[in-house]
Amino acid sequence: MTVMALIALCVMPASTASASSIRFGKDREAVYKESAFFKAGTGIVEGRFEGQKVPKVLEFFGYNAFQENAKQACLVNEDGFFHMEIPLEYPVFTYIVDEVFRTFYFYLEPGKTVHMTVDAEGKVQYAEGTPCANLCRWMNTSSRSLNTQYHYWEIPRAELATMSFPDFVARVKAHQAGIMKQVDSIIVAERFSAKEAHLLRQHTLLYTSLNIFTFRMMPDLPGMTDEIKEQRQKDMANPANYELLRQLDPKDLTWFSLPSEMSTMSNYYSFSPLMFDGEKGSLRQAAEILETDKAVFGKKAPSIFMQAAFQGLHLLESEFLKKQDRTDERLAVMDSPWLKTRYARTAERLRKEKPAAYTLPDGLGTDILNRLLEPYRGKWVYLDFWSTGCGPCRTGIQRSKELRAKVREMDDFVIIFIAGRRDTPEKMYKSYVEQHMPDEISLYLPQEEYVMLGVLFQFNGIPHNELVTPDGKIATGRIPRLEEKSFLEKIARIREGIK
Repeated sequence: MTVMALIALCVMPASTASASSIRFGKDREAVYKESAFFKAGTGIVEGRFEGQKVPKVLEFFGYNAFQENAKQACLVNEDGFFHMEIPLEYPVFTYIVDEVFRTFYFYLEPGKTVHMTVDAEGKVQYAEGTPCANLCRWMNTSSRSLNTQYHYWEIPRAELATMSFPDFVARVKAHQAGIMKQVDSIIVAERFSAKEAHLLRQHTLLYTSLNIFTFRMMPDLPGMTDEIKEQRQKDMANPANYELLRQLDPKDLTWFSLPSEMSTMSNYYSFSPLMFDGEKGSLRQAAEILETDKAVFGKKAPSIFMQAAFQGLHLLESEFLKKQDRTDERLAVMDSPWLKTRYARTAERLRKEKPAAYTLPDGLGTDILNRLLEPYRGKWVYLDFWSTGCGPCRTGIQRSKELRAKVREMDDFVIIFIAGRRDTPEKMYKSYVEQHMPDEISLYLPQEEYVMLGVLFQFNGIPHNELVTPDGKIATGRIPRLEEKSFLEKIARIREGIK
């Protein structure tokens, strides 16, 4: 094949090439063959920062298709050197961030090491031979030029109030087509390899396709009649209206290499009307979901999207808490040996009864927590991780004013609010605390300490809550939010179960 022919293959327009038409060259088989793709091992990201402004901490969010966080972080030495070990089950194309949210992309395989050097201006150089280094450099500096999100709130409200789901999908499709043309041009201009081109196209296709699921999040608007709402529900439950998803090759394992995108896909797909029964508040029967999946993805169903969505950790934990073990039913409609094994392994773990409380492991996060809680040792401590930019956090705080007043009168129970500097600017923090929680215990932590607590408790999203026992153990199970009804009664039941 000539060089020009190879370039033509990599940038074939979306109208004439499916997402699966670009392969990994010699690794073509790996995108379908599970034994070649899934290989557990520890990956290492290391390197150094040059210049005077060296970050204090680097954070890896640890997202994956199963919504089971594997969050990691490392402190950066004064000389700029850093070293982070990441447990992997397959290759990932993702990033780490510093405390001001600069992103540093990498492609990492289990058992491999990526070495990078960040200069004083923030530009990244990768060691010679690093896989996908050219794409990673471009993502570090230019990825924001791809406007992958289509925001329904940018549509005029009067028009949006009466818009049908198929019309919204058509708009997303047109938006996606424009972005994919832009991607094709970027692939040529940057001279990406076939592997890099495939990853960028998959990344963009999935992100832009996810926009159709945001339609169900639309709030009620003036002019939105009951008839319109009812028709929208019918349209969103009709697989024929999800034709846009059919261009996502449902057997290409490369999707798993896009962890944050696949985490969002699993969440959106599992709670869409295609899989979720809103009236019953649970997933539909597996056989019914399989038929819907076939209607969406065609002959290649069952899709890996469906099979991954089945095993979202929060979903499974909720089901097992209600004594709903649907393992056999779901394994019967899955065809991926690796995904079936993973589901069975997770189910077996969830069947085992958890202790009422656990002891924290040794490490920096535990050391930080012990230092913060030393003044309250011997008491029950309710931790509330929050930020001023988090709507649900603010709602919980403002709706719990009376409850918090009652708690302040208790001798053996305290509430501690914890915020980090990156997500909550100091001026806003002080203003909010003074206005809404002047009498509360509120800690404003350096970002590196806040990140290490996130690793300790394995959370990315907030609000997040933990309950610490008087002897420093952590309560298991679901911890109620402050604004919930019967909060103190629920806490009392947890306390009783630990005694």
